[in-house]
Amino acid sequence: MSHTLVLNVSDDAYEELVRASNQKRQSPEMLASKMLNELLPDPLLKLVGTIKSSVPDVAARHDEYIGDGIHAGHSR
Repeated sequence: MSHTLVLNVSDDAYEELVRASNQKRQSPEMLASKMLNELLPDPLLKLVGTIKSSVPDVAARHDEYIGDGIHAGHSR
């Protein structure tokens, strides 16, 4: 689900958003949406403590372990 959000920002903030979005070849709206979504906590962190594992750093390095698993699956 998505929602429309209207924001009033300063001229300086808008100009910076436009500059950054031009560099990334994205619309200012798309970049702002991505930036806001990056503020959300990682949904996998909800699983911390719910799974028994012999890997002591899985909570801190879960992205790395998932990436290693994906890479291993593609290199077969």
